[in-house]
Amino acid sequence: MRIAYFAEIFPSTTETWVHHEITELVRLGCDVRVFASWNSPTIRTAEETRLASLTRYPNEVPATGIPRGLVALARPRFLFQMLKALFKDPPKPRQGAQWLRDFFHLARILREVRDFQPQVTICHFAGSRSNLGLMLQWLDQTPCVIKSHALDVFSGATLFSTKVNEAERFYTISRYNVDFIESHYPKADSSRIRVHTCGVPLDLLPFRSETNRDEKEMPVLLSVGRLIPMKGFDVLIAASKKLIDQGFKHRVVIIGEGLEEESLKSQVEEQGISDYVEFKGYRTPDEVHASLHSASLFVMPSLWDEKKNTQDGIPVALMEAMACGTLSMASRLSGIPELIEDGVSGFLCEPGDHDELAGAIQSALSMSEKERDAILTSARKVIENKHDTRKLTQDLLHDIETFT
Repeated sequence: MRIAYFAEIFPSTTETWVHHEITELVRLGCDVRVFASWNSPTIRTAEETRLASLTRYPNEVPATGIPRGLVALARPRFLFQMLKALFKDPPKPRQGAQWLRDFFHLARILREVRDFQPQVTICHFAGSRSNLGLMLQWLDQTPCVIKSHALDVFSGATLFSTKVNEAERFYTISRYNVDFIESHYPKADSSRIRVHTCGVPLDLLPFRSETNRDEKEMPVLLSVGRLIPMKGFDVLIAASKKLIDQGFKHRVVIIGEGLEEESLKSQVEEQGISDYVEFKGYRTPDEVHASLHSASLFVMPSLWDEKKNTQDGIPVALMEAMACGTLSMASRLSGIPELIEDGVSGFLCEPGDHDELAGAIQSALSMSEKERDAILTSARKVIENKHDTRKLTQDLLHDIETFT
């Protein structure tokens, strides 16, 4: 089967689940081509090299193709369908500008896409990349599959309700998201939405219930993610300060890059805990997995970002921690309680409450070995049953085969 993906930055350091899905589709015998709307980023790993070889970038497609593409798009039925959708589901000004930009981008790459002759397009997130997928469905009747995640659901995306109603398939990653869409998008037919979770490659995450850490050393609290407000790293730092003041010594290791890096480092310095908190910046997936195996506890203190009006979906880094045998703690937020059952497969805290987080960290690290092993075993089973990339991708492919 020929499958086209529309992407933005690709490969992306923050969308590893998309990488794993594509890799699995290729293993299953599919011919996959990725059409990125950004030029190639810095390639850092062998996996990214393989994925880049499947990708067409804008600088590889001459802009001189735009006039020919615009002629191809000047089909009355297509233009009428597009204008009708924009009238019924009017976008905000910024979204309208994005739609126009994507219209011209499709004109530029249309010949490349048609030469590939995709039988289906897959678009992760209901934003810019799914604009392209929906346009192509209207133009060439190429079925469009959209999978919504977090920002696109909570902050809204161009023609969101139209995409739910008209894409060949519309998935989202949690039951929480379905309920949110039902309550915030009255024009969307939520009965068309299917829950399809994200997953992790279990073969790359062997389960180890025993850490590689010397028990004489201080426990290590690990967190992984973009350094942005909704990840709640400031809450983790505040909880760490409280624990240190109480005499509970530990180390905090934060892996990731982002706009909040300097602010978070300043917070650490102001709190006087620079000796206990380490920012490691970007690390390859293999390095992240090694850090997970040596950590005492994985902490993901996500919260609602009021400025951007969004929150986490279900962090894949949390799934990776649960898969490989690291005690995991996260916020009782969004779809996360669908992944972690508090006290059974991990621990949940109220978002933004650093006092509760500090107490929960101390309790988790004080458990008996028997209690700890029971939670780790339960967490691994959750990932094996519901978040195995191979199973999820096979289910996705089987569904696609029903309409192509």
